[in-house]
Amino acid sequence: MVSGLPMPLLSVEHQAAILRDWYAALPSARGFYQFTYGPVSPVPANRLREWGLEPHRLGAIVLNVPPATVYRFRRS
Repeated sequence: MVSGLPMPLLSVEHQAAILRDWYAALPSARGFYQFTYGPVSPVPANRLREWGLEPHRLGAIVLNVPPATVYRFRRS
């Protein structure tokens, strides 16, 4: 699953629902890929761990304006 949703602007409840529903719909998926324009994960790492997910920063697209970063969230 690839997402460009503005996760930092969503409530904690909406973030949890999106990630919960993603996994329920695609339990064998290898990850939830999120691109963001911020320098850190769009969902705080402590919250992801609480939900049983591991964040991985995959890289940045520095030539994009503004620069974008790609994260993968996976079940731990």
